[in-house]
Amino acid sequence: MTPPARRILGRGKLMHHPDRLAAWRRGEVSRPLVIEVAITRGCNHNCTHCGSQMFADFSQRHFIDRDLFLRFLAEFRQAGGIEVFFAGSGEPLLHPHFPEFMRCGRELGLDMSFASNGAALTARRAEAILPHAAWVRFSVNGGDAGTYARVHGCEPEGFDRLWQQLAYAQRLRQEQGLGVYLALQCIVHEGNGFSLPGLVSRAEQVGIDRVVLRSRVNQGGDVTPLPATILELMRTLEVDHPILEVRWNSFPSAGEPSADGGPVWRRCHGIHFRTNMDFEGSLFSCARHYYRESRFGRMTDQSFQEIWNGSRRRELFALIEQGGDIPLCGRWCQVAFDNQYIESMIGQDAD
Repeated sequence: MTPPARRILGRGKLMHHPDRLAAWRRGEVSRPLVIEVAITRGCNHNCTHCGSQMFADFSQRHFIDRDLFLRFLAEFRQAGGIEVFFAGSGEPLLHPHFPEFMRCGRELGLDMSFASNGAALTARRAEAILPHAAWVRFSVNGGDAGTYARVHGCEPEGFDRLWQQLAYAQRLRQEQGLGVYLALQCIVHEGNGFSLPGLVSRAEQVGIDRVVLRSRVNQGGDVTPLPATILELMRTLEVDHPILEVRWNSFPSAGEPSADGGPVWRRCHGIHFRTNMDFEGSLFSCARHYYRESRFGRMTDQSFQEIWNGSRRRELFALIEQGGDIPLCGRWCQVAFDNQYIESMIGQDAD
């Protein structure tokens, strides 16, 4: 089987849909392309760098209502949505109806993707989920059992078990000719950087399509620089291993508060094309929600179209668009690439 084509993971998708941008610039109501959904609050791991657990209580698990979410999928597709990304404040594989969500979304014509630590991807779940997935990003933050256990807050035995499950996912993909793209992401810091060679080697052995390395963002939005030895190790690995993608702009050098001096966009327009929903069915704009109230409706009260076309969303988005919150939430920004693309297009037209 030919490996799936290289996909856009976690970056802006608006540049591939210029008609949406053109319609919005003409004054038409925007239509979201992607929604990130936290169908679960809670996790089976306790990662030391977890952004969600910095801002939320994970002591108890909560799940989105099945019927509410199935209704949402149909309404989101009708509103022009193209992708549902399961991530946010918990582990999606823990939701008892996750396989059904994946299947129904795909049958509606949506691209279904998710981020997961992979620990709960049993053979049975893989067989029920992967045929309906466009791409999966597994969070694996250690290249040996000891490092993995310390970072993930789990037992060391989980490390080898995870790689066995990932190997099964790859075999399933080959045997059934599935188009799902399999990626890993590692949040690199002083506590795990030295184990990266083992991580990349195991990923290649299993047949993972891509390994992405990113820096850890602290609760205040700052990034702690890595030792020069780890930075040099990543440079060497990137040369020797084609599957590796290092997000260099996320890694600052010693003495710098960030890799690039902070967000470079002046206005936040990307929220028109990517939005979010939590396990209660509440819709909110973006990572600004970590710092300030940013909800604009609940699926328990209205349809998605009513919420999206409603005055609360328009008023909130008009406020956020001005850019006053960028210093607070810019480093967590989900729509950074779309914001940069929109400003570049507006700038080109001005020229």
